Amino acid sequence: MEAMYPGDADATTGSFVVLNPEGVEAVRALVDAWEASGKEPASEALEALAPLRASLTLAVPDGETRGTVTLRVSLPREYPGSAPALEVSASHLPRGAATEMADTLVRFAATLTSDLGEDGGECLMELAVEAQNEASSCVEREARRRAELGAATRGSDDEPDACHAVVRVDHMNDSKGYVRTLQKWCANLGLDARVFWSEPSGVPTAASDATSRPQKSWTSEDVDGEPETTARGVVGPPAGGRVENVFVVVGGDGDDVQKFLARLRTEFIDVDSKGNKCRERQSTVLCRRFASQTKQGESPVPHFAGFECEKVVGGNRALEGILKRFNLLHVGTGADRFQATGG
Repeated sequence: MEAMYPGDADATTGSFVVLNPEGVEAVRALVDAWEASGKEPASEALEALAPLRASLTLAVPDGETRGTVTLRVSLPREYPGSAPALEVSASHLPRGAATEMADTLVRFAATLTSDLGEDGGECLMELAVEAQNEASSCVEREARRRAELGAATRGSDDEPDACHAVVRVDHMNDSKGYVRTLQKWCANLGLDARVFWSEPSGVPTAASDATSRPQKSWTSEDVDGEPETTARGVVGPPAGGRVENVFVVVGGDGDDVQKFLARLRTEFIDVDSKGNKCRERQSTVLCRRFASQTKQGESPVPHFAGFECEKVVGGNRALEGILKRFNLLHVGTGADRFQATGG
């Protein structure tokens, strides 16, 4: 094996390394003594031998790059009557593909050793060749999988497929600062967003209407009528203080939407009841999907651009209308998705 794979992994040779050379020396010494004396070694001497361990690293082209696959082999004392233990790792394949490759090689090794009976047969040379073939097959399968996945997440014009997410936030204590942070994140990530918010329970809805520009709050009567043709005015962000039952609809590149969701859970964005900065701990991602993943019978999410806010007046029926407007009425679970939990 060392003669076949003498050096660093490259396109023609690869690298075979014995991981416990002291074990090889012990075996050689035992065999030399056997040949010199003609007396078969005692069972105690055989049992004292450590399993021989080695690794074979092969170069496998993956498109314009070159990755490596490493096969680690541990030979049991019963070898070649028993199959070797195998581990596979790959620099350019996902863990699942490496695991699948290892399972295939384990079955192959068994056909050359334990499946042949007590005496078995040698398998390392054949195993090395099969590992090279299987590694190339894995690369081809992964390339096809990536191509299929890319096709599934792109539109018909070969542009990146839009991704949309709906997040329910229980409340914002510092609503003005919270919304400004959301707007900054969306601008940095190139996302479009709509934020819908409600006054805290028991607060008169007129309390936040005295702002510097005309506003329109959408009620259940508005959305139960002709929501797709009725003119809408932008309410604008909250004036400050606490608001509840907030829904955020974001759209854009899938990776950027995921970054937005990660920031929402990991970065300081609000204040607690004592005024200390805090992270968002009471939000729920109700939906995250690509536009091409719309189910049969569903309409895609209509295009929207920029960052806008609206105040919701009318309770759950108004919220139902908003989600219907974005063809996202199905998200969440029942009326519970609308209920503030306090705190």
